[in-house]
Amino acid sequence: MRRLSRCRFLPKGGVSYGRTAGNGANPELKKEVDVKGWWHEQRTRERAYEIWERAERPEGKATEHWVQAEAEIAAEEQGLEREVELEHEGVV
Repeated sequence: MRRLSRCRFLPKGGVSYGRTAGNGANPELKKEVDVKGWWHEQRTRERAYEIWERAERPEGKATEHWVQAEAEIAAEEQGLEREVELEHEGVV
């Protein structure tokens, strides 16, 4: 059985290291944006890989798995944001 690398699950165009916080931005802010972008991409890559493995490693589905991973992560993050709001309101 052929083993595939996680690198297969890159967004179209591959890895982007050029994220910035805008022209003339504070270097510390730029570093923070770069790190957040890197972590988000890494989390998405790992989730897409997990989805691919659960689907029994089909060929040609990398984009679908990437999109599914992004959707799952966005839903989780939205749920966490709502939980934080409720906590601040004293509901939780």
